Amino acid sequence: YELETIRKKSLKGYSFHIFYKALFEFCSVDLSSFYFDISKDVLYCNDIKDNFRINKVKILFQILEKIVTWYAPVLCHTMEEVWQKFKTEKTESIHLKLFKEPDRIWHKINLLEKWETIKKVRKVINTAIEIARSDKKLGSSLESDVVLITKDKNILEVIKDIEMQNICIISSFIVLHDNENIEDGYISSFTNKDKSVKVFVYKTKYEKCLRCWQYKEEVKLNEGLCNRCKKVLDANK
Repeated sequence: YELETIRKKSLKGYSFHIFYKALFEFCSVDLSSFYFDISKDVLYCNDIKDNFRINKVKILFQILEKIVTWYAPVLCHTMEEVWQKFKTEKTESIHLKLFKEPDRIWHKINLLEKWETIKKVRKVINTAIEIARSDKKLGSSLESDVVLITKDKNILEVIKDIEMQNICIISSFIVLHDNENIEDGYISSFTNKDKSVKVFVYKTKYEKCLRCWQYKEEVKLNEGLCNRCKKVLDANK
């Protein structure tokens, strides 16, 4: 919704570079570095009939339709090739497709602010993980168990219903309100600038699933598979 607003303003003012700079940042930062990164596990490892996976695919098709339409004026031939493979409507060419007004359902300022907070928390966690990786104490982020300490009510409210272990691509995630219950043995820690969030990283003691590479307690009992992967493979025998 925001990108479409920027596009319209850029066209009216003949400032095309403003829109394409915003579009490039959306593709490289919001999509590639964030949304695609946290969606790969669901797309690759969930059952093909899983509702969560199906919803992800639907969102990806909506994103694809918008990106192809937006880039068509400058990447004419490339977007035409994409359109011929993944048409979202019965239009012969992408260059004949009409620009649609984005649905107002996407215009949610509160939701944007919520996810900006989540991404800030994720950045603090990733910084702590990178410290451990730089010290050769950790390989993949999936090997980490993360404990987050904060008293910030806004952060606590935002992340309470979010599966942060999936957002941060880690093994487990726990929130505490103070340092009293912190166990020894953490391999790195990091505190953000305003000291509202502190993160402790531990190396997981669980074994790695051979299919999804996540570290889960049940892997040892399931002959190398987590419960999700075992269920998917059993259902598709």
